[in-house]
Amino acid sequence: MSPESEALLLDCDTDERSGSHHQRRSRSPNGTYHRHRHKLLFGALVLLSVITYLVSINVFQLPPFGEIMVVVPQNPFTTEQSQAVDQSTIESPSSTETSPPDTSIVSPDEIPESSPTTPDNYESSTSQPVQHSTEGNAISTTLEKTESNQITTPTQITSPAPTNAPTPEESKEVATTPEPSDDETDMGELAETESTEEESYSSDFLTRGSNVTHPACKIPKLDPFHSSIRNISSEKYSPAKCRKKFSLMFEIHIGNESSTLTQLKSSEKTGWKDCCYKLVFRDPKKSDDDSEIFSKKCYPIRKKRLVIPPTHEFITIFCNSTTNSSIRETMVDAFALAPLKPLVEERLEKVLNFSNVHNTSKVVATEQINLVVLGLDAVSHMNFQRIMPKVHKYLIEQLSAYWLDGYTKIGDNTYPNLLAMLTAQTVNETEASCSKEKYYDDCPFIWKLFAKQGYRTAYGEDSTWMGIFAYLKNGFKQAPTDYYLRPISRMAEKHIKADKRGNPHICYGPRLSFEFLLNHMKSLASTMGQKKRYFQLIWATSLTHDYVNLGRMGEKPLLNFIQWMEKEGHLNNTAFLLTSDHGIRWGPMRSTAQGKVEENMPLFYILLPEWFRRKYASAVTNLLDNRARLTTPFDVHETFLDLLDLSSIGDDNLKKRTKELAALDAAKKLSRGISLFLPIPESRTCKVAEIAEHWCVCHSTKVVQVSDGEVQQAANYVVFALNSFVSKYPKCAYLALHSVQYALLVIPASVAKKSSHQKTFELSFRTAPGNATFDATVVRNKKNQWSVSGVISRTNLYGNQSFCVDSTDMKKYCYCLT
Repeated sequence: MSPESEALLLDCDTDERSGSHHQRRSRSPNGTYHRHRHKLLFGALVLLSVITYLVSINVFQLPPFGEIMVVVPQNPFTTEQSQAVDQSTIESPSSTETSPPDTSIVSPDEIPESSPTTPDNYESSTSQPVQHSTEGNAISTTLEKTESNQITTPTQITSPAPTNAPTPEESKEVATTPEPSDDETDMGELAETESTEEESYSSDFLTRGSNVTHPACKIPKLDPFHSSIRNISSEKYSPAKCRKKFSLMFEIHIGNESSTLTQLKSSEKTGWKDCCYKLVFRDPKKSDDDSEIFSKKCYPIRKKRLVIPPTHEFITIFCNSTTNSSIRETMVDAFALAPLKPLVEERLEKVLNFSNVHNTSKVVATEQINLVVLGLDAVSHMNFQRIMPKVHKYLIEQLSAYWLDGYTKIGDNTYPNLLAMLTAQTVNETEASCSKEKYYDDCPFIWKLFAKQGYRTAYGEDSTWMGIFAYLKNGFKQAPTDYYLRPISRMAEKHIKADKRGNPHICYGPRLSFEFLLNHMKSLASTMGQKKRYFQLIWATSLTHDYVNLGRMGEKPLLNFIQWMEKEGHLNNTAFLLTSDHGIRWGPMRSTAQGKVEENMPLFYILLPEWFRRKYASAVTNLLDNRARLTTPFDVHETFLDLLDLSSIGDDNLKKRTKELAALDAAKKLSRGISLFLPIPESRTCKVAEIAEHWCVCHSTKVVQVSDGEVQQAANYVVFALNSFVSKYPKCAYLALHSVQYALLVIPASVAKKSSHQKTFELSFRTAPGNATFDATVVRNKKNQWSVSGVISRTNLYGNQSFCVDSTDMKKYCYCLT
């Protein structure tokens, strides 16, 4: 892989292939002594955590936690060593989006897809968000009385001052920025800046109105413009800088039969001459997802308008400098087209002929509809309304889009949530059945079923280095779909990337990489026209992965694209899904009470043709009713299956399936995935839907003082649990509880659970060394035994702190000793 494609990201450490080296902490002459003292000091704190845990299970008694002062030792390193540590970890960006909120690796989608924990996507083909198992049952909890159904939570988490704050020079630089914005600060060298202000607790940011309430799950009803997040959601960003580095010299005009390359400016105005274009291919001699190559021939561009041959798919433009003869064959632009492919058409012809010969609709459905899925990484349903209000309004008012208020993620980052949507499997199931050596060719992706039904298939992403199946994974030995964007996207990221915002670069040459993806979607729609069926998945990461407001840049391009699809008639034969994997997972927004809830509730809209809404009225009515029900990516997968076989939602079949579903509900045998065209039962709980308690939004919560004895016991137990993992890695420091940021007592929706003797707490806490922040859901059962429900989420950047481990799961927990 190219060193350029494997740039070091906040949460990823560089691997050997990138040609760079980890920055090591300097050692003083008596470094051995200090390392030993470090181990002793933190060993003592770990012992205290163990004692605390033993107290919680009544092994022996100690005074209440409120009477015990947990002393966090001074930095065990010398001044010289301390400075080295600071340099090797991520520095703190401004809390505004001038220096975007921390976007370092969390556990994808995907890097911290991240949250301050691990990114969902990253800027190195070997980097990607840390993945976590999404399996686990929701834990029943109990509470004697509840005062209301409202969540009373901190609007912001109090955090100690960062240990590696910006230097005076850096602060001055931020202060002189004309207005808060996402500048070109290298987030690979920054760490999250956390608020040191006293946090307030609010109970009015969330209500649970009757329109989104059913017996088993009280779904939050959020205000996207609540006062508690107003300052964060209104932060500004600097404009894209794509054309400061790359002049806009060419455009592609897409036609049904061919595409035309148009030269917009003369060489005198651009500084480039003698331009030509090369093709980009995936190397057929290699079974490697990162094996893209250029054609040997460079096709000259001698006309202002040049018709591109229908066999040319990916083109990259090269030019010579008009002012410097030594600058030759420099790549300046790239385009992804979608011509018909003879081999693909031959395969589909065989499928259709087989179906006709056997005269059966079981082979190929007689009525078909395109399925186009556009994913915006890390965008909650609420944040979409904030950053793209015009698109939201157009979808609802002009196109009668359907949306889901109770759509909930089932895993930490992009990876588990997309696996559920695309394969109906969990991470554990995938790793056990098909992802041998981290290749995914044998996995049951939904596009394979569409291909068998005579569909062309397409898949593409930007920020490929942190791709869904590429970050710390091997991807695919063979192209997984008929149209696969990875080769051209990687070439663009190697040679014409620009304007780095956090982990991703947001530009491919003179345009946003998001626009690059939308242009390919236009090309494919134009090629397929009204009769050729296709499935397409496009996942856009660059604008939304790291910053809560940067996605505003994509509003105009996205609105133009959707309007173009409508104008050209492509929405008449297409089910168009606009969705995400989760909300923002780190930064100032994630540190608010509303942000914590939004993380678990990604955006979901679906457009259906008018004829579809009329013909399948009962199914569409169910979809409308399901807006207020608890839904997941597993349900979306089942919905894809129905769109693949529309006979399954015809009136007779739908009635039959509805009765079967009711019987399963009565027998308490509901499956975890239910089509959105069926009536999702009101009895559905997070446990039934296989949403871990940690991600569940069905319950209310009540603020508990962080000094409360049970809270301190719960926090110390989680640290105890963390160390049970850390202890397996000798290069990692044992962790100690530094402080608890906030604590919430979960109030179960179920009356039965309220009568039990369990208690469930949601905690945010900080550990030492490393100043890491985590979220965890902790359960105390009737035997006074503690357990952690689901994963322990890292909610700030870890930078290079975990350079000594390669495990994606351990990176968010490990603080390397040397």
